[in-house]
Amino acid sequence: MATALATCSPAAGRAIVLFQRQKAKENLPAPVKLQRDGKEINLGSAATVFAADWRGTGRLDLLVGNIEGDIYLLANDGSNTQPAYSSPGNWRSDGQPIKATQGDSQPVVADWDGDGLLDLIVGCGDGSVMWYRNVGTKTKPQLAKGVALVKASPSPQFTMRHPLCGSAFVCQSQRDSSTHRDTERPKAITPPSTMIARPTIRLNASECHHISS
Repeated sequence: MATALATCSPAAGRAIVLFQRQKAKENLPAPVKLQRDGKEINLGSAATVFAADWRGTGRLDLLVGNIEGDIYLLANDGSNTQPAYSSPGNWRSDGQPIKATQGDSQPVVADWDGDGLLDLIVGCGDGSVMWYRNVGTKTKPQLAKGVALVKASPSPQFTMRHPLCGSAFVCQSQRDSSTHRDTERPKAITPPSTMIARPTIRLNASECHHISS
């Protein structure tokens, strides 16, 4: 029985690649770029892939996330040994498109509530984990409104020292929801009451509070 692992490789030019073997103890062969209609499947940068029988057909479909926070379903209309994928479709929850907060979506499926139906679980760029319950059937799944299983992570805080005078600065990083990268000017936080707050200055393109060293 064939086993397969689908993943994405930057070296493959953002293409989704498949590692497939026929025996459990075999080494993984060279990856094969997945195609549809003779073209490589490309659903964005930093894509993540999860294989599951989402539609109850006995065939493995692909769930794909990307850095923008989109989530796609590639339905397998072929077989597990010779997959043939349909056009990518966006996932919807309670009638609305699903988008991972701050991007970096990582979709997986599991029967989270033990009702015999596969649910969608999504890791998000802000550190949160969302659960979308399947309120449909095994062959016609429908997703309810998302529920947070894990709350978003607080913005990281760090202390920096001026390279010349050695003064300490307390900073708080923020993520830009459009670029999914740390901003160049992190949001300043209020220093502890035991420290003396100075006028806000810039240090290494960041806005920080100057505190007593």
